[in-house]
Amino acid sequence: MADKGTQHAKISAIVLAAGKSSRMDGFKLLLPLGGRTVIGTTVANVLAAAFTETIVVTGHRHADVAASLPVNVQTVHNAAFADGMATSLQAGVNAACSDTDAYLFCLGDMPMVKTTTLLAIARASGGSSAIIVPNHDNRDGNPVLFGSDYRDELLQLTGDDGARRIIGAHTGNVVRIDIDEPGIFQDIDTAVDYKDVLGQ
Repeated sequence: MADKGTQHAKISAIVLAAGKSSRMDGFKLLLPLGGRTVIGTTVANVLAAAFTETIVVTGHRHADVAASLPVNVQTVHNAAFADGMATSLQAGVNAACSDTDAYLFCLGDMPMVKTTTLLAIARASGGSSAIIVPNHDNRDGNPVLFGSDYRDELLQLTGDDGARRIIGAHTGNVVRIDIDEPGIFQDIDTAVDYKDVLGQ
């Protein structure tokens, strides 16, 4: 059931899961974690928030990642994933419903972000021009929510810039919310990172 604070807004959760895991021997998204996979855990946390839609953008090993996901998840294959994260952001935005109020960009290799954190970010959304950034101990983390006013700017990003450039260009619209959860920084890039997550 959707959180009461998010029922009025249409939020498209976009999970970015296209990378090759170049800093690890194995493919990190399909590594086991808590009875699921890394990507499966991330997506389960997003689905529990009951947003309007959940879109997973795949790239490397598309078929394997897609096959590991629940049937109620929309998958979009970004064949140009090697050209940078911007292409995955754009694939997700283009796949989202046209009347969405906001895009919540989640990273597939951040399974420690809790559903409660996702809902807190969604509740803080104050309209189509809002940018909501989670913050812990004066550090910005992920995921980040962008109101639909930024659709065109998101579609103009290039390379591996991600969306931080948009945040920098609209500082007056950025709302930072305090999150008592270090999981907003905890991505899995190396074998050490994976071991740390397994130990939690």
